[in-house]
Amino acid sequence: MKRLLVILIFLVGAALGSLVFYVRDELSSPGPAAGFVLEIPRGLGARGVVDLLAEKNVISHRGAALQQFRAFLATRLPQT
Repeated sequence: MKRLLVILIFLVGAALGSLVFYVRDELSSPGPAAGFVLEIPRGLGARGVVDLLAEKNVISHRGAALQQFRAFLATRLPQT
């Protein structure tokens, strides 16, 4: 039982340490350029917008951005 507790504490510590390094890396990455304008063509779908943003290095994680974009659209579009 004691051995299991030690292993669990070690795994939690390793996970927290990894999380700290990940967050520190994300927060220290450069932000968007000042005065940056990007035209998004009319009729472009969610995936197209995310691909365009990734191509212009506005976002770094396509999957997360796509999920956020779809969640935003789900709250804004009228229900049919």
